[in-house]
Amino acid sequence: MQQVSIVSGKGGVGKTSICAALVHLLAPVCIVDGDVDASDLPLVIPHQVLSQERVRGNGVARLNPILCYGCGACERACRFDAISVARIAEIDETACEGCGACALVCPAHALALEPREQGTVYQAETTFGPMCYARLDPGAENSGKLVSEVRARGRRLAEQAGIDLVLIDGPPGVGCPTTAAISGTDLVVAVCEPSVTSVHDVHRLLDLVEHFDVPAIAVINKADIDSDQARILRSELDARMVGVVANLPYAPAMTEAQIRGTDVIDLGDISVGPGLEALASAITRELRTASV
Repeated sequence: MQQVSIVSGKGGVGKTSICAALVHLLAPVCIVDGDVDASDLPLVIPHQVLSQERVRGNGVARLNPILCYGCGACERACRFDAISVARIAEIDETACEGCGACALVCPAHALALEPREQGTVYQAETTFGPMCYARLDPGAENSGKLVSEVRARGRRLAEQAGIDLVLIDGPPGVGCPTTAAISGTDLVVAVCEPSVTSVHDVHRLLDLVEHFDVPAIAVINKADIDSDQARILRSELDARMVGVVANLPYAPAMTEAQIRGTDVIDLGDISVGPGLEALASAITRELRTASV
């Protein structure tokens, strides 16, 4: 089984729209939406939910006020300023990272980590293959653990269905969720756009990809909106030996597909169709080379 993660250094570059089109072109695939903060892939891929399950993330520190005598050891141990001690310890649950240092150092055993729910994981079926995605609870922390859980369940779904390819719609940026979406994959597709911020952010993204030693290719979306920035972007990617396998023009059909709840291939748009087909072929070629 091979896994491909579609990611971007910044949001709004068309990553999910491109991923939905690749699902259509590369089917049968197992579809994993790793952007649990904003799980949009299910909005553009018709599906039927088969199951849903609440999952827990990092714990939160809880105090037994009867045992606490206000020694302050927990406050000194907390690196997130989540604990203050006056007469007894007081915990700011929104700041608590669930590391457990406070419970470890408490001489009175007045503190313990209590698991807290993080979100809901959904398993579904589509005409292209099984799908797994999650929705993070409002205010819940996305440390990457939920992304890893979705990926693990996606792999199991692929195995059960006898599907050899998992497509992961990763989160934007370079934080822990993105790390969880790309580590251990066989190929990363970096989606970029010709803008100053995208040129900057793609460097940070590729630094992360290189750290995990994952091969990468790139696609430039909306490549015709700024020819100068597109040229700079291609030059920067060439310098990093990351091949640009497709240049997609700005296409209103991308937005139209989102409004209709489908993908741009389904609409039959001829402006981006050839570029997306070239991208799908490049992915197939890279995976075939990696498996030799």
